[in-house]
Amino acid sequence: MTGVILAFLFETGYRRLIRFLFTFFNGDRIQFFGKDFHLFPSSVFILSFGCLISLMYISLKHLSFAHWLKQLIITVGIFFLTNALVTYTASKILIIECTACDDGMRKLNRKEIGYDQYFVAGNIVCIIYLLILYLLHRRRLLKKSSGRF
Repeated sequence: MTGVILAFLFETGYRRLIRFLFTFFNGDRIQFFGKDFHLFPSSVFILSFGCLISLMYISLKHLSFAHWLKQLIITVGIFFLTNALVTYTASKILIIECTACDDGMRKLNRKEIGYDQYFVAGNIVCIIYLLILYLLHRRRLLKKSSGRF
């Protein structure tokens, strides 16, 4: 439930971040037009964010506060790094494929960007990291408990 509420709060800022990254990586060769009227996040955005928050809770709840904070910072860093890499690649492809650009400027409608795709890609990489972290912790616990007998 917390993930769903956070998705509503996070979505507008995330969309702005993606547009900023598109223009940042291309030296302002991408321009956006049109209104950014977006009332609610999509169901894909909400579900993937909810899954990420739930998995973060499950995989990090057993850690001490210092380790929890460290893993949280690493997970958020992985998320933003993945999004930066994906938007860099996508924006460069948009510039390269543009054959009818005026003076090398690509004009995009704000709704042309697949925000959910970038968000889900970042979430998948974070979820893989969290699953590996959780499985390593479980393996350590099993090894510790089997060594006692």
